[in-house]
Amino acid sequence: MEENFWLRWPHLVVNNLFNDLFMLWQHEVNGHGFRQRSFKKQIKNYGLSTLLGGMLPSALTSMLTPANGLGGVTYYKLSLNEKHPSIDEVLLITIGGNEANSVLASEMILKNFRRSSLDYRDYNLFFKAFTNLLGYLIVTDPAQDGDDIMHYLKYLNYKYSSGNLSLTDLRLGAMVFFLNPMLYNSIWSFYAYVFKNEKEINIPFLSWEPMTYMPIIRMGLTPFGMAYYLDNYVGYQKKSFLVSLQAGKLPGQQKYFGGMGCKTDGLYQYKRYALDLTANLWHQPELSLKEPELLMTATGVLLREADITKNGNHWGGMLGVHNKWKVNEYLSLDGALLYKSAGFLEGIVAQGGFIWQAGFSFRMPLEDDSQTN
Repeated sequence: MEENFWLRWPHLVVNNLFNDLFMLWQHEVNGHGFRQRSFKKQIKNYGLSTLLGGMLPSALTSMLTPANGLGGVTYYKLSLNEKHPSIDEVLLITIGGNEANSVLASEMILKNFRRSSLDYRDYNLFFKAFTNLLGYLIVTDPAQDGDDIMHYLKYLNYKYSSGNLSLTDLRLGAMVFFLNPMLYNSIWSFYAYVFKNEKEINIPFLSWEPMTYMPIIRMGLTPFGMAYYLDNYVGYQKKSFLVSLQAGKLPGQQKYFGGMGCKTDGLYQYKRYALDLTANLWHQPELSLKEPELLMTATGVLLREADITKNGNHWGGMLGVHNKWKVNEYLSLDGALLYKSAGFLEGIVAQGGFIWQAGFSFRMPLEDDSQTN
């Protein structure tokens, strides 16, 4: 039935809208909501809205382009018993939505790199997740103080009074997103399916038998300022590796922070069991995650302890083991044990200590399952 253009098009639109909702779930629930909950603060509810001026422009966007046509909002529940957040907690909660979609986009590539291609539906979701921050920066109105980006700039520039990071700075930094062939593949896949019925599009990697390689360069927001990431995806003998390098500079200062990390997919498999490893090392300013206290300076000015930026970077890191048990060809159970020191890492709680993760994954059978597990 999908061979007909007039049947493929509505099928594509429905998938496009579904991925809109999935991306917004990631942004609001697994992003802002996750960061809020990680600090033991409550969520009131979540909301859904249209973008680009109303229902009709949003509908046209969903019908004609892979761009997101829907928006969301997270409402925080304020309690008299809750402690006052530090400025780093505010920053982490503010950037949580875009951060969560960066993690989603990276995971989608890592989990499919062995297959060397992505289904057009997955490409569509990758596009939405990968361009979440880029799109947000493009549509941000500087006059809207409640906007995530303007809220981030307000608090970051307050934290680093020596700097003055602007929306223009972030937009210029985000131009690196356009350097990735993977971005253009994800756009092409939308139209290749509806006009040419192409369901699988290759991942644009370099190949040196038996190894494959693809770099992704992107910009991200951190509690210390803007940072650049170089994500290196390597495939070798049906195993995938993500080696990520990160570097940034404190606003208005000649001080740099950075780190590196490695994550595997398909590292070890025995029958239904699979094991993977993750490791990260960073050198960054210390986060202030405790309730701020009022301090008196030598000039008689009251400052909150959390608003005083600490000099010097601190080393930190994380190690983890990921386990998967394949129940059947559609369902798998996932569990992980990690240990990290306090510090910023995308998609992981900022506090230090042991971290337990548990969940499940569900997959639909593909037309060519000979290369998948």
